[in-house]
Amino acid sequence: MADVNECFSNFAAEMRRTTYQELIKTDLEYQELECYVDRYKDKFNQIINSLDEKDKVFIENYITTKLERDACINESLYIAGYTDCIKLLKELTIL
Repeated sequence: MADVNECFSNFAAEMRRTTYQELIKTDLEYQELECYVDRYKDKFNQIINSLDEKDKVFIENYITTKLERDACINESLYIAGYTDCIKLLKELTIL
């Protein structure tokens, strides 16, 4: 069973990478958010660098942890989508 889970995880990871690449090329909301981040990255870095070391480390750890949390949620939702698709195909008697 571990081999099946590993194969599925690898398959899902590749599908997520492909989907992400397509998203960044075509999704207008993502592109607008990316423009905002690019536009204000120097200001953000300037503010971060103006903090004392303790606050800077806290902010960086907080942002990293939040991003990791969001990635974990996204991965779980992506896998749930596969599960829901299989359930739907079974309900439609396709599987």
